Amino acid sequence: MGQHAEGSFNALAAAGATATVHSTINNHFRAARIEPVAAHDIEAARQQLAEMPVDAVPDPAGLPMGSRRLFSHNRLFLGRADEFRDLARSLRNGGAAAIGQSPVLSGCGGSGKTQLASEFAWRYGQFFAGGVFWLRFETADSIPAEIAACGTSLSLHAGFTSLQLDTQVALVSSRLQDGLPRLLIFDNCEDTALYDAWGPPGGDCRVLLTSRQEAWPAHTGVAVIPLGVLPRLESIALLRQQRPDLDPGLPALDAICEELGELPLAPHLAGSYMAIYRNDAFGTPEAYLDAICQPDLLEHHSLTGGGKPPTGREAGVAATFALSLDRLEPAEPVDALARSVLTHAAWFAPGEPIPGRLLRRCLNVSDAEEEQRRFADALRRLAELGLVRMIDGAPARHRLIATIARTVGEAGDGVTVEESISGAATEQSQAGLPSLVLVWQAHLRFVAREADARGSKLTGRLFNSFGYHLHMIADLDGDRDAYQRALSIFERFLGSDHPSTVTTSNNFQSLGSSSGKQAPRNFGAIQGGMK
Repeated sequence: MGQHAEGSFNALAAAGATATVHSTINNHFRAARIEPVAAHDIEAARQQLAEMPVDAVPDPAGLPMGSRRLFSHNRLFLGRADEFRDLARSLRNGGAAAIGQSPVLSGCGGSGKTQLASEFAWRYGQFFAGGVFWLRFETADSIPAEIAACGTSLSLHAGFTSLQLDTQVALVSSRLQDGLPRLLIFDNCEDTALYDAWGPPGGDCRVLLTSRQEAWPAHTGVAVIPLGVLPRLESIALLRQQRPDLDPGLPALDAICEELGELPLAPHLAGSYMAIYRNDAFGTPEAYLDAICQPDLLEHHSLTGGGKPPTGREAGVAATFALSLDRLEPAEPVDALARSVLTHAAWFAPGEPIPGRLLRRCLNVSDAEEEQRRFADALRRLAELGLVRMIDGAPARHRLIATIARTVGEAGDGVTVEESISGAATEQSQAGLPSLVLVWQAHLRFVAREADARGSKLTGRLFNSFGYHLHMIADLDGDRDAYQRALSIFERFLGSDHPSTVTTSNNFQSLGSSSGKQAPRNFGAIQGGMK
């Protein structure tokens, strides 16, 4: 292959996903001549790749000679078998694969993108005869040096390290198109333009990307493999790897994983903390659970770097989220709206899709086409950064995102959500459309309980709205509990003689004889009395 090469590495795969891509020549690479690889060696290497398993996950093995790695093999890695198989199929067939999160937070930090890519290299790299090469794509300026660094072990030139950077890049580029199958890993590639600019120059390279970005342009050929949260049993197993003495059936372990949201980084850090302090009273699962069940969860020592993750990246959970949040530019209208959408979404139930009409109501987004389009662009921006996960067109946020998002939002965001939720529930139920509220009932319940825990002045109204909705759908036990809570709050803060208290008391008393979908009498008076 003695021709001069001008190459680029095709745009790296989707945010929070894995993609394989065929290489294309790019202008960043200059002409360079290297010794060609014998045709029979290329054929043997391609046959070796064709034998890479796609149904069974191979055991870890050494990397081929000449490879460039950044991370040692993590002996504590577990799970992700389905993602391994998806990656293997995509990469063996010559596509591009991008590893990323499905949020539960799509592209969100802490989902284990880099760790999975590293583990894939250790398990499947043995089938790439040309080697495995890890390149950090955080910044555009550092990419030429990353490419040149791959040449130090490729025996390209006797004085390779003394050559100019452009010449080093050219030599590596030429070697990458010599026909041998290679695995290139573009870690933290968040900009599709970088992938377009630096796609590998011909040859038989495969590219695996890690990224927080969820959607990639069709022209990149990237196949996104979303990376979601771990199943509960795997989360517990990951936590117990550093505390194998703990009973896997211990209720506190299940509760810890529930509280942390089951992104791999969180249970890893929790397990590290409990291993370090295993002999201290505060290092027991029960004590740890009590400690993290607080509003300042992300400030707990275990989640701020107490146990370093295997990749050596941001040790704190909050730091991984902050990387994405910091990319929202306040001066950009869409980014500013996206930030506001996120800080309001933080007050809704975690993991549940939030109907767009509820968020638009919170933000006073009108029906004007321009405002609707800007709102849609803001959601898309959050998904690109992995701060929300889109489920059937509706955003859902990870449990831990709320902690950091609430700290950067406005003081009244929570109250705005409470008012919007209560108002929407009342309007739709009074209109005889309880099925519409049923779609987002989880949010009404969550917001009411959160308001109750904070002592919000709107708590009574929320439980009243919730009770009315439950009565409309004939949940006779649930409506009684909700009305009872509303009545208790009204009596405490408004007094027994207040109209809202009296009406709610009458409605509560009438529930015993009420049946079906008959609404409590004088409902409007209850709402009016709370305004």
